Amino acid sequence: LDSFISELFRIGRFSIVGALATVIHLITSISGATFFLLPMQTANLVAFGMALGFSFLGHYYFTFQSNKMMRDVIPRFLITAISGYAASAGLLFLLDGAELAPQIKLVLAAMMVPIMSYIINRFWVF
Repeated sequence: LDSFISELFRIGRFSIVGALATVIHLITSISGATFFLLPMQTANLVAFGMALGFSFLGHYYFTFQSNKMMRDVIPRFLITAISGYAASAGLLFLLDGAELAPQIKLVLAAMMVPIMSYIINRFWVF
């Protein structure tokens, strides 16, 4: 029971960090597309970079409270994050012809990755 409760708290911490990283990603991507008139893929890439640093530190120190050396987890975290970005970018590519506002497409892409990301980070990265 203790390990189950511990896992629920870990999922909660992951959700908090992920939600904040998603907000950073969405604000950055929507601002880039709306105010700076960046192409949607460019805005998404810039936003990905901004959220990436926050996400790594949040998950390393808060979510998983890792005792592993950063140099050991960073490559795996980057592989996981880049895979998530690729999935997000792929969805945006598929939605490119859809008659939806860019903001809706970006929100859909940002919602796609979290479950896959938790499992990979929990059991492979940290």
